[in-house]
Amino acid sequence: MLTTQAFVRQTLRRWHPHEKKIVPVPLSRDPRRLLWEHEAASRYPEALGEYTLNPAEEGVSYSQISPAQFQILNLPDFIGKPLWQVGAHLARTYGHTHLIPGITLWSSLLQNGRRATRLLQSPPDIWRAYFHFGSLIRHSNGYWNVPYAHWVGGQWSRRGNWLGDDWRAGCRVVLVQLPIAR
Repeated sequence: MLTTQAFVRQTLRRWHPHEKKIVPVPLSRDPRRLLWEHEAASRYPEALGEYTLNPAEEGVSYSQISPAQFQILNLPDFIGKPLWQVGAHLARTYGHTHLIPGITLWSSLLQNGRRATRLLQSPPDIWRAYFHFGSLIRHSNGYWNVPYAHWVGGQWSRRGNWLGDDWRAGCRVVLVQLPIAR
């Protein structure tokens, strides 16, 4: 299994195959304390490779968490609204009762496709994107993207959407109910 940094490096190379040098740079940032609208507007193309880690994920072994603790939200009231509003809502509404997973869970699920399939249960032939708002990852255009996984071609794919993109009907959020045994 790849480390988080190796997973991010691999992801960025897949997303940006023409970039000569990609250096992943982790930043510890609590999603409950982010200024989500500000993050959506921040643009630093020279910062390709930056990604945030939710400090609350440190030491969490997702493989040891009961599937019953995972919660998948669809948030239909946010359809057509920007992702940064979804992130702000999650921080406000769920930040103290749930862990908002990020790249650590994203990496764990995508490297263990069977567990991802059991937890996320994407219906066949229906587009579903499972977002991990606990992390952001800087795209080559300089904007922050929220990582997500979706089922395509018989396997899980890793993607990211800019914080200014719209929430759609097929979007879901992955949360973990607290407390979590460590």
